[in-house]
Amino acid sequence: MKKQTGFTLIELMIVVAIVAILAAIALPAYQKYTARSKFTEVITATSGVKQQVELCMYDKGFASTSCVNSASGAGWAIKADTAYATPYMQKIQVSNGTITATASSGENLNGATYSLTPVSGAAGQVTWTIGGSCKTDDLC
Repeated sequence: MKKQTGFTLIELMIVVAIVAILAAIALPAYQKYTARSKFTEVITATSGVKQQVELCMYDKGFASTSCVNSASGAGWAIKADTAYATPYMQKIQVSNGTITATASSGENLNGATYSLTPVSGAAGQVTWTIGGSCKTDDLC
């Protein structure tokens, strides 16, 4: 008489149940991870605008209110707000030097914002304060 080998039906059902539970736990974590990686594009897009705003402030003076979208000067230019649009970002608004990037409403980003506010530092340096509905790695 030959001994049968293999898995029983109950053993296979237990494995399927374990895999289903692990998938139910992993899926929300994966969605949050992908949303955070997409929001990184929004944060990164502000770096070029930040440089232009700093040049505007050095040119026009720190207290100047002329560092806004569509402004330009000697060696610097801040584009219109929608000129910065990407698949994951709607626009970047610049108002009195404050940069506010708005994420797209899809892709689990829900229109989250990231803002940078200039602060006058020592020796004429500009430092930036981070704000908005989503800061650094903590996505909404």
